[in-house]
Amino acid sequence: MTTEAPRTGERRAARARNLVFVAIIAAAAVGYFVGLGGGTPRPDGTGTSLRSTAVAPSERTAPPAMSYEDLATAKSTAAPEAPWRERVASLRATLPAAPITDEASKLASLAQRSERRAFNGAPPVIPHAVDGVSDAACNVCHVNGLAPGPALAKRPPHPSYAQCTQCHAPPAPAMFADATPVALSGALLARNSFVGAPAPTQGDRAWPGAPPVMPHSSWMRNECASCHGPSGWPGMQTSHPERLNCLQCHAQGAQLEQFPAAGMTPAFLPAPVVRAP
Repeated sequence: MTTEAPRTGERRAARARNLVFVAIIAAAAVGYFVGLGGGTPRPDGTGTSLRSTAVAPSERTAPPAMSYEDLATAKSTAAPEAPWRERVASLRATLPAAPITDEASKLASLAQRSERRAFNGAPPVIPHAVDGVSDAACNVCHVNGLAPGPALAKRPPHPSYAQCTQCHAPPAPAMFADATPVALSGALLARNSFVGAPAPTQGDRAWPGAPPVMPHSSWMRNECASCHGPSGWPGMQTSHPERLNCLQCHAQGAQLEQFPAAGMTPAFLPAPVVRAP
């Protein structure tokens, strides 16, 4: 009697474990075959599986996802500079034989420069489509001074700065190209009627024939040849491009610099207050 009771309990425990294992295996098998049979959630009110609402590849509007391996080659064919990136040598600009220094060309260049700036001295907007992924697209043309179209891509006056779109805004989307601003109140009209100071036409001279003073600040303009060199703006090109040390003769205007010399007060700052001892 005493030995049969423990054996009966062991058999019952073993039978219970076997039943549990069988139940687990059966549940796993049911789940597996239900998954193969398309057991996905069905949308309310339809009776069809979500899998049946998939759009055919030919009817998709969004481009398919691209692998990282294909990004390098795909970007070179989709970027704005793709049609001419491989023929940089053939896009060298043909510079004029003599510098253009007449007054009419200077005024036309100043008017064109003003159209791309919110005010004199502001970074110009980009007048063409840009590749916002990398600034290497900007440098392909502007660092080399290329002419991919009718216009010349002038060299930047600050080539050491690489984040171009940090200051230069890309053009507005096409949907806003013909948009007309709507004023909601007189106060809004007053805020939107800002007019900056006009661009200077020439620098002052100490006497007739003396080198003119720079009529603008030198901040972010440390490469003078970008505007005044042979590939610069017509009418503002220097007559002596072979002389590269511009500041040796053309002085910087103290009233226009960011850090004037000690004891000098720029015209746009209030005069210092001198207190009596």
